[in-house]
Amino acid sequence: MKKRLILKTISRGLECTIGALVDGITGLPVCLTLERPNLGNKKNVSCIPRGMVYECTPHGDAAYRVKDVPGRTLINVEIGNKVKDTKGCILVGLQLLRIKDNQTIMQSANAMTYLKKEYNDGFILQVE
Repeated sequence: MKKRLILKTISRGLECTIGALVDGITGLPVCLTLERPNLGNKKNVSCIPRGMVYECTPHGDAAYRVKDVPGRTLINVEIGNKVKDTKGCILVGLQLLRIKDNQTIMQSANAMTYLKKEYNDGFILQVE
C-alpha cells in the first residue's frame, strides 16, 4: 500500500495558493507547496481541485505525476520557485519568501530529494 500525503491549503489568494504536505500517518509536515491560484481548475492557470484524492507516481528523477486530475493532463509535483514556473503543477520547497512582489518557494531541490527518498514508490495525495 502506498504512503499517503495530505496537501493542506494554508493560504489562497489572487496570486497563488500556498500549502503544506503533511505525512498521512504522523501528521508531521514534510514540505511546503506553491501552486497557481484557484481559478476553477482552468488548464495552465489554476491549482488542482481540492477535496479529492490522487495517485502520484514517480516521473523522472525530480517529479511525481499526479494522475487523473479532472479535465487536466501532465500535472506534476515538481521542483520550481515561482508561480510563473508552473502551468498548474505543484511546486515543493522548504521555505517561503516574498521576493520583488512574488511569492517564492525556496530549497525546492532539497524538498524533492527528501520526497524521492521517503516516497520513492510514489504516494496517495489527499488534497484539502
